[in-house]
Amino acid sequence: MITTWASKIRLPLLTACRVQGRNFFRGPTDKDVYTGHNKLLNFGCVSMAGYREELQDRHVLKLNALEDVDNYEYEKFAINTMSDEFVACFAVFDGHGGSVCSTKAQRVLVELLLTEQYRQRKEIIHQKVNESSAQIGDREIYNALATGFTWLEKDDDFVNAFLETDEIILKEGIQSGSTGTLCVVIPDQEHRKEAVKSGKMGVFDKSGMRKYEVITANIGDSSALLYHNGAVKRLTTNHEPNDKEELDRINKAGGFVDRNRVDGLLAVSRSFGDPWAKKNKSLSVRDQKCIAVPNVTRFNFEVSEHMRKEDEPSFLLIGCDGLWSGVGEEEAVKIIRQQLREQWEKEGKKSNMLFRFNLGRICENLADLSVQSKDNVSVIVVLLNQEMY
Repeated sequence: MITTWASKIRLPLLTACRVQGRNFFRGPTDKDVYTGHNKLLNFGCVSMAGYREELQDRHVLKLNALEDVDNYEYEKFAINTMSDEFVACFAVFDGHGGSVCSTKAQRVLVELLLTEQYRQRKEIIHQKVNESSAQIGDREIYNALATGFTWLEKDDDFVNAFLETDEIILKEGIQSGSTGTLCVVIPDQEHRKEAVKSGKMGVFDKSGMRKYEVITANIGDSSALLYHNGAVKRLTTNHEPNDKEELDRINKAGGFVDRNRVDGLLAVSRSFGDPWAKKNKSLSVRDQKCIAVPNVTRFNFEVSEHMRKEDEPSFLLIGCDGLWSGVGEEEAVKIIRQQLREQWEKEGKKSNMLFRFNLGRICENLADLSVQSKDNVSVIVVLLNQEMY
């Protein structure tokens, strides 16, 4: 029997020629490149199989996830009228033991998160309308939305969505697993409410500043960083079996840690799927050897509407562990800053219009530095003040 070591879980291959999903016309450095932008954000994303037999990573790239949720009431009016109302979602799911689990998480996590938010918001709308004894009309709905609801206000909103996603995966009998890191970018809530009350809509204040909140939820070891005002802020926590909190829970659940792996197999202590590590029926879903309870962080900051040439961009960087095996966090941030400057010097200065950075190219360059990790590589860069003049 031939054994291969995947990045997350040790799996035996029955034959040396077993290949899962590999396209023989693609080389290890061939990449899937994704880019997108709107008037507020600009993103680039790259996924690369590297020397793995299958690309098991999946991702979410939504500039405004509100537009994708079905069966909502009054939402088209709200989105069209309230120009500052958006929920941008960017996520990486690093699968192990196959891509079925990461694909399922990609499809359902954000939908579950926002469907519940719509349900709560609908209750607020009707409550406000009933309290005012008014007929349901545009102005009443508008005021209810603006003053009575805060998007994703509770960390439990994310915890519940992660646990519900895991429940669906386990009920479907999926045997593989996946990490998950989700970054949500929304307008600063207090700024939005004050703007509505004053009758001045928009995500910019009088000085042309844009105020954001970035909320990050993660399980496993795919990391997210924020670069802002010359400083790097880590938004995620790596869940490793040897960490005291994780080790205590694993031991209490009847497991053990060997070579920093749960039961000598799994290199992360929190993940979607992996049903073999969640079989103790006497324990809750929060107390199993491996759990899907995320760490949630929040960070508020502001950026200018358009960067001047002397300004430095603020950006999010999200990557699976395959990226970090080839390039360190500080090095990756340094590379992004350097390549943004180079693009501006070589291309931006010559432009007579607002200049938009090519983030897909930067993601490709980062992925190339990590190909020797022999792992799947996924990287997302999101520019939070996307244009320069």
